[in-house]
Amino acid sequence: MKRYGIVILYLLFVLISPLYAQSGLFDAYPNLKSHVPYLALGSLDATPIVVARAIGQPWGTKLYVKCDGVYGIDKSGKKIFTGNKRRKLEFLLADALAHGAKRIYALGGAGSNFATATAAYARELGLACTLVLGPQRNTRYVQRNLKLDLFYGADIVACPTREARTQTCNALAQNDPFGYFVPLGGSNKVGAFGFVNAAFELKKQIDANIVPKPDVIYITISSAGMAAGLIVGLKAAGLDIPVRPVRIDDTPEETEGELARLIQETSDTLHGYDQTFPLVHLAADQLQMINDMAGEPYIHADYAGIKRHRDMHFDAYALITPEDARAVQMLYTYTGIKLDQDFDLTLKT
Repeated sequence: MKRYGIVILYLLFVLISPLYAQSGLFDAYPNLKSHVPYLALGSLDATPIVVARAIGQPWGTKLYVKCDGVYGIDKSGKKIFTGNKRRKLEFLLADALAHGAKRIYALGGAGSNFATATAAYARELGLACTLVLGPQRNTRYVQRNLKLDLFYGADIVACPTREARTQTCNALAQNDPFGYFVPLGGSNKVGAFGFVNAAFELKKQIDANIVPKPDVIYITISSAGMAAGLIVGLKAAGLDIPVRPVRIDDTPEETEGELARLIQETSDTLHGYDQTFPLVHLAADQLQMINDMAGEPYIHADYAGIKRHRDMHFDAYALITPEDARAVQMLYTYTGIKLDQDFDLTLKT
């Protein structure tokens, strides 16, 4: 089995600093400025690279973490919750404002980090926000996010299934002349632009010798916008780095199909605005996706033990397995990086 010498993990799902920085995408392709609305939402030039040597050493690997997991502040100087979601929202909310929107309609599970981030930044920009949310396992972070949704002034509509959430949210936006629909996870071509831009941020860090050019980048994949944008962005930035998306929900066929579609749609759109932007089209067998999802072996036991979960048709999403807990604890011990979790961060030896 091939050993990768330099690996980057993109940790893009915790609390992040908003960035009021320049767009590397527009620096490289200035013709896009007149076609792609963009609104910087933070002050850092780039999110930090954390070295996790102690984790990589046993396998002869140098492990680096591109960590969007720092606190940011809002206009009043208070901490703001955004996760990595800020990257997509810099383009989605700018597009909403460009279309004259006054209310954002977004959807997700009850504990959706993206929904909470949308509510937070919508309030920052003076936009109303409606969140269409579905059932999810009752954990501390779900409770926290629901409280934050209300704190940021979002209206909440409950729907039982993903299909119902999408239909309801889309209908609400279409029936509101000043409404703007944001899909699950912000994953459409506009949201994906945020991670095209992220690739150029990483390129600057490589060029500045902050991190060596990695042999591979690992990221999680759910709604596919992050993976699609990063794959397209690396190509546009001239970085020949394979991206290994790790599936965290849905079936392999659904995830691969959505990723391939979003890659093509994102690159086609940007190429249409600037003919020098490369076209990126990948078939499912070229995506290098890792489909072994850690939670799946535990879902049957979870169903058997908790009737309410079975009745509500919960999948493995957000189910904390022993392997998950161990990995999160190890990362915290060796890097100080805290992920969303509902257990004690004390490494058991």
